[in-house]
Amino acid sequence: MAKKSTFVSWAEYIPVWIFVVFVQNTPRIIARWAGHALGLLLWLLLNVQRKRLAHMIDNIKNLYPDHPKHKLHKIAKDSCIHFITAFADYFRQPLITLENYKKLLILHGTEHLDNALSKGAGVIFATAHFGYWEICDGVLAMQGYPALTVVRTVDNPHIDNLFDNLRLNIGLGVIKRENAAKQIIQSLRQNKIVRIIYDQNTAFNHIFVPFFDKLASTTPAPALISLRTGAPIVPFFCVYDHKIGKYVATIHPAIEFTSTKNKSADVRQIMMKLNVALENAVKKTPEQWLWMHRRWKTRPTDQDIRAHEEELRLIKIANQSDNTEDNEAKLAR
Repeated sequence: MAKKSTFVSWAEYIPVWIFVVFVQNTPRIIARWAGHALGLLLWLLLNVQRKRLAHMIDNIKNLYPDHPKHKLHKIAKDSCIHFITAFADYFRQPLITLENYKKLLILHGTEHLDNALSKGAGVIFATAHFGYWEICDGVLAMQGYPALTVVRTVDNPHIDNLFDNLRLNIGLGVIKRENAAKQIIQSLRQNKIVRIIYDQNTAFNHIFVPFFDKLASTTPAPALISLRTGAPIVPFFCVYDHKIGKYVATIHPAIEFTSTKNKSADVRQIMMKLNVALENAVKKTPEQWLWMHRRWKTRPTDQDIRAHEEELRLIKIANQSDNTEDNEAKLAR
């Protein structure tokens, strides 16, 4: 991570700090209007930086290959507006309390989280850069759940401290991704919840699994850690519902899979299931996913494709065998 000069660091931080102070000291409706305006500004800037916009449109085409240009641009524009507006709510986190959080968030599926925690091996809370992912485990931490989040260190130390303090102030622990493995495993052994975001392109230590029918470089971390520790993987996604003016977080049941007796194939199977869960969520509200990120930037080699095809074969064999055994058990009854 390149070190920035003091001048550049402060020049980047001061506008962010001004925005934070503004949204924390104004009614939420005005804060969201400000976020909306900045989102429109981001969209205008993208139209100037045509290369970034082109990447964004190419990403959206993976979901909607037959959409006309104006519809693709509409999703891209709405995505810009959504994320900056969500940041306005994110920076207002110090104003959230146990008494008022229901004005902002509706939480579904905590029984799935409680069931996973009851196993005593901790929980891998898996999500994506989608909707407003910070608020769900933030509110859970406020309710007493032992929750931590794995985050990348921002290359601006002032902004990095700002984000970390927002999390720590509502009781959410922070694990820096750069040296995370030992702390994640230790936390899971203490039966804690560790949030891992798994939806970004990974240049190293990756596997290629389908995402919207196109192989995408994906971190295997959630699956590897789960297989090592026995911690269930519980997906969750939190989206903004414009009709009610609130975020709706849905916690899903823990990921289940049929073991292939091959570790690499099991890791692939788990990550495929996580990608399918994200696909289903994105299809409902596509403008709330981070299309700006170059999700398919790293492309698979011939060796990667062969590995995927071979392990996919093992996965199919294992699941066919499992279905046969289930059918035989039903007949026996």
